Amino acid sequence: MPILTISREAGSFGDEFAERLSNKSGYTLIDFDQMIEIFLKPIASEHEKQMLEVSAKYFFEPITTDQQMNFKAYLEGSIHDWAKNHNAILLGCGANYFLKDHPRAIHLRTVSPLEIREQRIEISQEQYRNYLQYKEKNKDFSTSIDSLHELKFMEKFIPATQIADISSGDLTQRIDRQYRRFVSTLFQADDNQFDSFHLILNTDKLSLDACLSVVNSLIEDYEINRHLAKQGDSEQAILQSTDIPEFKNESEKEFARLLNLYQVEWRYEPKFFPVEWDEENRVTMAFSPDFYLPKFDLYLELTTMDQRYVSAKRKKLKKLEELYPGINVKIIYRRDFLSLIQRFE
Repeated sequence: MPILTISREAGSFGDEFAERLSNKSGYTLIDFDQMIEIFLKPIASEHEKQMLEVSAKYFFEPITTDQQMNFKAYLEGSIHDWAKNHNAILLGCGANYFLKDHPRAIHLRTVSPLEIREQRIEISQEQYRNYLQYKEKNKDFSTSIDSLHELKFMEKFIPATQIADISSGDLTQRIDRQYRRFVSTLFQADDNQFDSFHLILNTDKLSLDACLSVVNSLIEDYEINRHLAKQGDSEQAILQSTDIPEFKNESEKEFARLLNLYQVEWRYEPKFFPVEWDEENRVTMAFSPDFYLPKFDLYLELTTMDQRYVSAKRKKLKKLEELYPGINVKIIYRRDFLSLIQRFE
């Protein structure tokens, strides 16, 4: 499985999304403070860790035990080595830059219009004021999803009473400023330049459940591509003869290889089935299954799209079954395909 990084705008539900994704996937969620504790504990004193949590510039200070290396270089090397064999969600902390171009990393960013983000921050401030009241009375305050994570983060920089009382617009800008300052200082980069991300999620247009579904599909694509990379690019390794078909995508090529592993005879796009005609009897819709298995008299249509987005194919398949009742066709969905290839890892 890949390692995920999440960058976010203030109030874009990035923290809530990260927590839900962690709960659903089982991945460990690591935020900025935890990153400092996990990766810098061997070489940083308590004072140094506190300085690193509040000052991006302090990352360029030399390590006490090795004057030739600063904290940033040590952290980057540690995260790279760790990411080779671990699955996790890294929230904020410039992780998408620490793991830039890392083969196991998928980089995500959550965004929303400023007005929407300010409204969300205002709601969080109301909860934060309740949280402070509970804290003052030594009572526990908890929610199913920690919507106060961003506000608690700001306690390092401004007093809690100010977090509770300033305008939501001002607080949103301050949180964004802290995020930008860290990335700008350490990497001379700007997260509003989206070329470092695999996927931008607009949580004004997408619910968190929809975001989870999209990211799940992205993870599945990663797994398929990783498996394909392991197999190499030898055409002959997956084909039954010297007649090399022109596969439309890598998934079809990999599926052909799996059929060979099972020693199942197959034909690629063997037949064209018209299923709809216009008034002049011209074909307006047709179905051409990807594979035919002669031994089973079975046609297979492979789709690596999410099942919710294959209604057009199902419509064609339904018409085909009505017009050609003796034809046996099955759609192989993304999850079926992924489950199958994982058996051979």
